[in-house]
Amino acid sequence: MIDSYSRVQALSVAAERLLHVREQAAVDRPLCEFVVLADTERPQQSLEQIIAATIDDTDQLYLTQVRPPNTFGVRMSARVGACGPPRAALLVLGGLHRAS
Repeated sequence: MIDSYSRVQALSVAAERLLHVREQAAVDRPLCEFVVLADTERPQQSLEQIIAATIDDTDQLYLTQVRPPNTFGVRMSARVGACGPPRAALLVLGGLHRAS
């Protein structure tokens, strides 16, 4: 779960394994420390803008791809939707795969 400041507020056990971080170490840290948009050359929106738009429009669902920061050539599918209360975004990550 990501708050309106793009800070991690909760992490599932599966996300802990995928991102190699424990929930206690991730909470209240910026999402960009764990994932960034995979397509940085042609970004339509930043990941932070996607999070904010999802929180503002609870009917919106975004599909995109992300990657760990400073790691290139790998991607994870990502779905971003609203959750709450309190209003927040839920980021669901798919498995890590090599970009082609």
